[in-house]
Amino acid sequence: MTATAAPPSASSVRALRAQVRFEVTTFLREPTDLFFSAALPLLFLVIFTSIFGGDPVAEGSSVTIAQQMVPGFVAFALVASGFTSMALNLVFKRERGMLKRIRVTPVPMWVVFGGLAGRVLLTSATVTAVLVAVGRVAFDVSLPLAHLPLLAAGLVLGSASLCCLGVAATALVRNEDAAPAITNAIVLPLFFVSGVFIPSDQLPDGLRVLGEVFPVEPLVAVLVDAFDPGPVPLGPTLGHLAVVAAWGAVGLVVAGRTFRTVPQRDRE
Repeated sequence: MTATAAPPSASSVRALRAQVRFEVTTFLREPTDLFFSAALPLLFLVIFTSIFGGDPVAEGSSVTIAQQMVPGFVAFALVASGFTSMALNLVFKRERGMLKRIRVTPVPMWVVFGGLAGRVLLTSATVTAVLVAVGRVAFDVSLPLAHLPLLAAGLVLGSASLCCLGVAATALVRNEDAAPAITNAIVLPLFFVSGVFIPSDQLPDGLRVLGEVFPVEPLVAVLVDAFDPGPVPLGPTLGHLAVVAAWGAVGLVVAGRTFRTVPQRDRE
């Protein structure tokens, strides 16, 4: 007989809701996390788009660079919340012994991860809504209503994949002090080669090809397609979503093999 997974019980669902509320409340009370995940993407959007956003994407084109920069900074927000914040949060919890203590309580670890993932999804959706609104009001960047499902797909799939990669990245971080430097050393170069700060079609061929290897560039491409007033190129867009999903699967496998709840000092 083949075993089947039991559906989550009502108590498990209540525990997950409580964990999501706890993570959201903690996030709102942590100014550093709030700044890097919510305020910084908005600040960069206003600065970069004010300087470069009025130029056309190509000579004679009616589409401005702002139409590509808004989705770029939406991707920035997803990376900041899904990857960087997830990795930092878990390293802090691990090195302070919080995860180790949770292991001896009735709270299952999947509730802890579910709470963090729920917080990431809620904050990412909220920040995305703010960026879209600011883009519309300040820079006349429109989001076609017919493309909302594509934006939602990019947001959900991108956040899930980045969360998996964030959990996997904790294996590279030995202590709390090193966590910000290591996570930023990973994401900052990716922002420059993935079309976040500079549209990908304006990058040298070598940097553009390098960016396409990693998950941020295809995520930006999906979001740019969502903001494109023209028809969505279905084949390439599905291909970009598949690359983002594949990176998430890699992150999930690596996280399953390498994630530890015990502080590094207790393993030496």
